[in-house]
Amino acid sequence: MLERTARYAVEVCWFDDRERPRPWMAAVPSLHLTGPAGGPRVVRGVIAGTRL
Repeated sequence: MLERTARYAVEVCWFDDRERPRPWMAAVPSLHLTGPAGGPRVVRGVIAGTRL
């Protein structure tokens, strides 16, 4: 994820809505989302903000 994020010419932020945060989320700018299946998602937490 670090290499992929570095290749983008714009600032990026990854989103994930799995129950548990993925390991790579601590290494790249990312947001952990929550919400009902098929419903709106809300930010559960900011995992990393190194480039935001």
